[in-house]
Amino acid sequence: MRVQSGKNGFGIDPILKKLFKKSKQNEDSLEDPWLEKISNLPTSTEVSFDGNTILIECRLDECCYASITRHPDAMYWVMEPELTTEEQEIIQQLKNRMLRTVLASNNGNLEQEILELMEKLAIDVSISSKNRIIYYLIRDFTGYGPIDPLARDVNIEDISCNGVGVPIYVQHRYLGSIKTNLGFEEENALDNFVAKLAMRCGKSVSVAKPILDAGMPDGNRVNITYGREVTQKGSAFTIRKFKPSAMSPVELIQHGTISPEMLAYLWTLIEYKSSIMVFGETGSGKTTLLNAFSLFIPPEKKIVSIEDTPEIRLPHENWTQLLTRASFSGEQAEITMFDLLKASLRQRPDYMILGEIRGEEAKTLFQAISTGHLALSTIHASSAADVIDRLTSPPMTIPLPLISNIGCLCHQITVHGKDGSLQRRTKSITEIVKKGNDIELKTVYKWNPQTGFEYYENSRLERARNVGLGWESNQLACIARRTGVEKRDIEEKMKQKAVILGEMSKCKVYDVAEMISYYYSNQNSL
Repeated sequence: MRVQSGKNGFGIDPILKKLFKKSKQNEDSLEDPWLEKISNLPTSTEVSFDGNTILIECRLDECCYASITRHPDAMYWVMEPELTTEEQEIIQQLKNRMLRTVLASNNGNLEQEILELMEKLAIDVSISSKNRIIYYLIRDFTGYGPIDPLARDVNIEDISCNGVGVPIYVQHRYLGSIKTNLGFEEENALDNFVAKLAMRCGKSVSVAKPILDAGMPDGNRVNITYGREVTQKGSAFTIRKFKPSAMSPVELIQHGTISPEMLAYLWTLIEYKSSIMVFGETGSGKTTLLNAFSLFIPPEKKIVSIEDTPEIRLPHENWTQLLTRASFSGEQAEITMFDLLKASLRQRPDYMILGEIRGEEAKTLFQAISTGHLALSTIHASSAADVIDRLTSPPMTIPLPLISNIGCLCHQITVHGKDGSLQRRTKSITEIVKKGNDIELKTVYKWNPQTGFEYYENSRLERARNVGLGWESNQLACIARRTGVEKRDIEEKMKQKAVILGEMSKCKVYDVAEMISYYYSNQNSL
């Protein structure tokens, strides 16, 4: 049935109105089983992925949910309400009107605008039908269109489309890479979709410039390849999602990512301004850990962060967040991480946070560290030795003596649990010890798949004196020499920090910022 202009002047056929009025009367007398089913499902944050559950269902929105099968072949099913032919026609009519009126009003309440427009057009439908119409309109106008349910799932980290006729894949926080039931079957539809994604970033893609890497208004990152100029299967895109709020150290402890003792050690290094670098492969949780222990920075200290994408989330007020910028027309307009790092040093920061080091900015960073600045950063590498190799090789080319100014290296990895779930672990914490013109790597903490988190020389703990930690840390000794504080006192404070974090984990207290503020104000009386 095709909707045509009627005498009412609003583009809705009077016969169609009567049809929907009759449908409304019949449907309003019955409960909507679809909404009833969804309302009884847990949200994506409440559902558990532990064990070997074959089918997992969770609510993504009032009108849609996810059904995830794990065995034998993992599949992510997006379940949305089906539209009748009449509802599809009404949605198309409303979209045409909204482009001219609603979106130009800047009211800010799109749902209310839709309801007012439906009333103006005398669209009389059932409540459940109205809910479905509003859901699809909001999904398409303010969300991510057909992939919006995937964007709503907080457990999904990446959304990837590899071309026309290929299923969309997602990277799930606990289940790894999973195929979905979504995809684009028409090339024009996919081209239009990626063009809209680019427009939301304030950019454009075309045959002349088919590659785009940009940030979305909601903080997500998108990479687009347009058309068949550089891809064989048509346009492709990857959306990397970021949580609006950072994962706290307490949550990392509860997830088994890191132990309270390891966090207490990192906290101590940050308190006494020793630099830390997190390394690992893509998706191993480097930025998550970096953001978590950045919360240990005293609240009154000045912080400057430098990133390509705004991933760092801090509650500190005395924090300047700097972002790189791509070139608009010529190299002079480009603002690189190197440019921002040089500018940040003139701001006299107490703490510098670099999202990732990979180029010429490393030289300036290590010069700053050698003059007393503290830096927290990440780097892509698969081992501590690989980190040293990357730092000493072009384009960074850092001299070995300068590398020893880094306090420690944290190694992040991803592993599969016994139930097949994806887990992140801090595999080790390694100190860099200067030995003449050379350096030595000393692992002080490690994660053992069989026994869990432990000190590296565990056998020595039994023979060690019942003093301090039972093992020698070069960094703690350096801090003691530099500050004049007894090493025993530093170790006792570190034990105290581990107890505090452990108790917060047990009691499910997640406000680390408040705890840090209280600790620094009352540490002498604790």
